[in-house]
Amino acid sequence: MSLAPLGCGSDFEPPLVAGKAVLTLGAKQLFLDTGNNGETAVAFDEDNQRSWYTDCGVKGDGLEVMILNDPIREKKGFWGITLRASHALDEDAWNVSANLGDDVLSGVCQLNHKTTRDKDLYEGELSVAACIVKDPTPDPDGLQEGRFDAFVRAKRCVL
Repeated sequence: MSLAPLGCGSDFEPPLVAGKAVLTLGAKQLFLDTGNNGETAVAFDEDNQRSWYTDCGVKGDGLEVMILNDPIREKKGFWGITLRASHALDEDAWNVSANLGDDVLSGVCQLNHKTTRDKDLYEGELSVAACIVKDPTPDPDGLQEGRFDAFVRAKRCVL
């Protein structure tokens, strides 16, 4: 999927994408909060319209959400997350993979919570708790493993 600016070309009307994520590395916690208590779409600065990038979509029976913001990279510790949820081989099991910014810590996580709206199957919520994410490659800064907690609410804007 291509990366789309916030609003997906709809006169900067934000799509329904909100989320919070916490990456715990030992005693250190890094935060990314894109909404107002998870109740509203992500905030953006009209003078710098490309600060926030979001992309969300439904592929088959899976849901993917990307939330990226380069300017907050130094302030927040990591600048973006990608969550993907899809059916595992067992129809009753859902797996989530999480990818976090430049350090590319990723893992396949059990989905803690998933809902879809009755009126719109392309709108849903995903959450994972205490998912272990790892860096599969040698990392000079020693960032190898962390715990990832996230909640994301999304509505399809790009397929």
